Amino acid sequence: MFFLSPARYYAQDDDVDDMAFKAEIRSAVANEDVEMHFQPIFSCEDGRLVAAEGLMRWDHPERGSIGPEFFVPLAERIGLVGELGRLGFKQALSWFSKSWQEFPADFRLALNLSALQIEDAEFVSWLESVVPSYDLRFDQIELEITETALLAESEVMKTNISRLVELGVVIALDDFGTGQSSLSLLKRFPIGRIKLDRSFVGGLPDCTDDAAIATAVLGLAAAMNVPIVAEGVEDEAQQAFLAERGCDEMQGFLLGRPVSGADFKVRYGR
Repeated sequence: MFFLSPARYYAQDDDVDDMAFKAEIRSAVANEDVEMHFQPIFSCEDGRLVAAEGLMRWDHPERGSIGPEFFVPLAERIGLVGELGRLGFKQALSWFSKSWQEFPADFRLALNLSALQIEDAEFVSWLESVVPSYDLRFDQIELEITETALLAESEVMKTNISRLVELGVVIALDDFGTGQSSLSLLKRFPIGRIKLDRSFVGGLPDCTDDAAIATAVLGLAAAMNVPIVAEGVEDEAQQAFLAERGCDEMQGFLLGRPVSGADFKVRYGR
């Protein structure tokens, strides 16, 4: 069975096969069979490499490569996302510590932060001890948080974000524009970068709605002096549209797919 097409196949907690899948993911995390891959991010101004976004992949022995959009929600439901997140962070930081000097001086590592991680009172203390252990600086790290995760606005979350920013970590607002509170979040939180959601990029330049929204978001980011990254750039027409309207950075299959850490160094290192 091809895994990616029947996503709902694993969505029901009571399904027998879903129970088997839960056992498999527990084993995969325990055995560190989940591996971090990296997608390049490039400057629109001069085309140089500026960052790598870490994206987890599970190389399932029967179902092939499984993306995080399928197994991370399941890990959240069974209380495994904390352990999974720490494993991914350690893998990414380990790779970055051995690789960043192969890239431009301002090269950064972007990692996705789940809603449960940002609500974890121990997360920042854990990160504060882990990053220096890899001889890395906090200002080399960017953490991407979705609108949905920020909407809770709990005291723990607010404290964690404040502490991260104080350490020098950049907070990026991921999937920008997909929720109902995008603009207010920019006002309420110390957002250091905006990520324009791929849903507004896919129809460029022909879809008038996508073009209007993308142009408005790019103008807003420029007015607020907040750098913006366009996600999901898959053809040259999209790339040209975004660059002409002042997009700072972009990523997508046109520019580079997620690859293993070793392949990333071979393809993009000096």
